[in-house]
Amino acid sequence: MVDEEISGTTRYGPNPKSSDGTPIQSKGKTDDFYASDFYVPPNEKSPATIKARKERVSKQSKSAAPRAKKPAMTSIDPETVDAQELDIGAAATSDNAELDIGVEPIEEPHIGALEPQLADDTYIGPHYPYAHVTQSESGHVNIVDDTLGVERLLNQHKAGSFEEYLPNGDRRIKVIGDGYEIIAGKKDIYIGAGGRSDKEDALNITVNGNVRQLIKGDYILEVQGDYHEKIHGHRKTKIGVKDGGGNYLLEIRGNYSAQINEDYKLHVTEDYDLVVEKNRKTIINGKDELGVVKDLQIASSTADVTLTAFKNLVFITADSGTGTISLKSAGVIDSRSVGKTSIVAGTILDLNSGGGSAPSATNSIKLNSGVDSRTGSAWT
Repeated sequence: MVDEEISGTTRYGPNPKSSDGTPIQSKGKTDDFYASDFYVPPNEKSPATIKARKERVSKQSKSAAPRAKKPAMTSIDPETVDAQELDIGAAATSDNAELDIGVEPIEEPHIGALEPQLADDTYIGPHYPYAHVTQSESGHVNIVDDTLGVERLLNQHKAGSFEEYLPNGDRRIKVIGDGYEIIAGKKDIYIGAGGRSDKEDALNITVNGNVRQLIKGDYILEVQGDYHEKIHGHRKTKIGVKDGGGNYLLEIRGNYSAQINEDYKLHVTEDYDLVVEKNRKTIINGKDELGVVKDLQIASSTADVTLTAFKNLVFITADSGTGTISLKSAGVIDSRSVGKTSIVAGTILDLNSGGGSAPSATNSIKLNSGVDSRTGSAWT
């Protein structure tokens, strides 16, 4: 920084300067204030500061904190996969493909938001006499830095925990240990109040362990964009605890797609109602079994019902006393076979036409057009 950059600015501090750069009641040498020999405060060498910097979370460190990534569900929604977001070695149609490959881990800013510039990893920035440093006997540090361009506040515990306000107004809190926050009243959090884009990652949370939430009231979640959920293990959901059951209500005003790679089991202890306003198509590549304890009804109110079998089509009633197979038609019953047709009655075979009335030209039973195949004569 050069003197021209602060022309017309009055500097305040233990050795202030006027707007023309003239020292006011100077108590020390300020002529070389902007020279290359910067002043390094004592806390730069303190064990707590050195430890805090070594434990800094960065992309290259072993403690790097990854960010959450969106899942790629190519088997049910290939259009959600952006080839530019996939790993170079992953095919766009692979079930193992993963979105957001380029998402960088969470990185902690440098102390003072300045890169290390010395071989021993001390940070250059504060200038004498505008950096006010207080260090206690045990190693606690408090800094009020008025250096032009790198103004910051730092309150640091000897163990390395600290709270820091950076030159651009950012706030950083790091706890070397456990953290506790207890609020007797309510708490409101508004992220993005600075007018940043609503499409960027405004909040990233990474937890190296379990998360427990107990909400003794309603939980309301509103997502105005897409909602992505990626679970590496199992997901278990129970609705209704203790004395009563709870309801699960779901309304989808679009499409619903699911891919299940193994078994699908559903147990309903009461009624099961399914209403399809248009068409339904079911494809089973294995065996399908349908068993009911009471009645089973298949009906088409306006069109046909077709049963097709590659091999046998069997109708069986198990009750010998009341078991009946009934075929009724408002029009014609047409029964045909390419080969032999066998009708076997255990006792009596009863064929009636016209409700059992006397045979006539319009009320009769015809076998081979009324000709006895044995004699070649007409039936009498």
